[in-house]
Amino acid sequence: MIYSERNECIFCDNHNLVTILEKDYEIPLGNFTVSNSDYKYYNMPYNIQYCSDCFTIQTKYIGDLNIIYGDHTVGAYGSIRSSHNIKFASFILENSNINGILEVGAGNGELSDIILENKKISYTINDPSYGGNLSNKQVIPSFFEETDNNLLLDDTIVMSHVFEHFYKPIYILKKLQSMKTLKHIYISLPDFETYIQQGTYHLLNPEHTYYVETQFLENIFLFHGFKIARKYHHENHSIFLEFIRTNSTLSTFPKNLHSVSNITMFFKNILNNISNINNLIKDTTKEIYVWPCSVQILFIFALGLHQYKILNVLDNSPLKIGRYLYGCNLYCKSLNEVSQTNSDKIIILTGGCYNKEILNTIQTNPKNTVIIA
Repeated sequence: MIYSERNECIFCDNHNLVTILEKDYEIPLGNFTVSNSDYKYYNMPYNIQYCSDCFTIQTKYIGDLNIIYGDHTVGAYGSIRSSHNIKFASFILENSNINGILEVGAGNGELSDIILENKKISYTINDPSYGGNLSNKQVIPSFFEETDNNLLLDDTIVMSHVFEHFYKPIYILKKLQSMKTLKHIYISLPDFETYIQQGTYHLLNPEHTYYVETQFLENIFLFHGFKIARKYHHENHSIFLEFIRTNSTLSTFPKNLHSVSNITMFFKNILNNISNINNLIKDTTKEIYVWPCSVQILFIFALGLHQYKILNVLDNSPLKIGRYLYGCNLYCKSLNEVSQTNSDKIIILTGGCYNKEILNTIQTNPKNTVIIA
C-alpha cells in the first residue's frame, strides 16, 4: 500500500477527527527531481483534518516513506538556507555546558561540520542514510525511533528540520523523556505560523504532515519534562528552540488555540489565489514558468493550478537544473538564464519566504511579468 489514512490524532490519540477541505484532491508522494521523464510516479489522495480535542491539524493521508524519501538528495541552496546552519550552530554553541551531541537525521552533515569546527566535542549521528563527512563522528545507521536507548548516551539532542517529518511525534517525545542522560534539546523547524500568515506553501504536504502552534509545541515538550529556554526566528523560514530538562511539568494535555481558523483561512486564500492565477493565464500567449522546483509547485498543482499551461519549472540549484520534477513531468531550467531572455513571459513565484532572494533580479527584465502565487 503506497498510502494510508489517519484515524487518530498524532499527538493525543483522539479518534474524533474533522475533515477541513470539501473534497479530496490528489498529490504526488515525492518531492525531488528525477533524471528522466519515464520515472514512475505515485500519487495519493490529499485532504486535511483536525483533532476535536487538542486541535492539531494533520494530513488525512500519509504516504510510504520509502517512496517519499527514496531518491531524495539533501542539499541546501540560496542565502536563507545557507545561513541557516551557521545561525543554528551558533545558537546551540551558546550553551557552554554541552558535553556530547546526538544529531538525529543529519543528512549531508553540514551542521555537524560547523559545530565541530567551533568546538571539540563528542558527536554522534543517528541517521540510516547519512551521507556526509565522517571525521570525528560516530554514526548509528538506524532510525531514531528504532535505536536502542543504551546507544544514546549524549546529554544533548539536535534535530535540524527533522521533528516536523515524524508521522508520530508523540512517540518521539516519549522516547526523549525516557533518555536518562538527556539534558538539552535543540530543534530547528519550519516557522509554520509565519508560513500561514505570509502564504508560504511548505506545510501540510507529504513531508510536513501536521501543523501545530509554537506555543502548543512548547507546552507539549513541557508536558514531557522539557521546558523552553530560548528561541530564535530565522528569516521567516525557521524557528530555533532550546529545551532543557525540568521537574516542573504540565498537569494537563495542551491544546492549540487558533489552528483550525488559521488553517481554514490559509486554504481559502490558496484556492482563491489559484483561481485568480488560472483566470490570468488562461488566454495568454506568453510563455509561463513557475519557480522554485520544489514541493510548493506540486502543492498548488494538486489544489488546481493549470499545469498544462506551464512550460518549465525554474530553479538555480545545480542539483535540480536539467532534471524533471517528480510527479508533474516538467523539465527544470535555470531561473537566471530564462529570466534574462527577450521573450514575453510570466514567471509564477511560489517560494513564499524565498521569493525575496530572486524577486529584484527577475524584475529588472521588462519582458518578465511576475505573479506571486
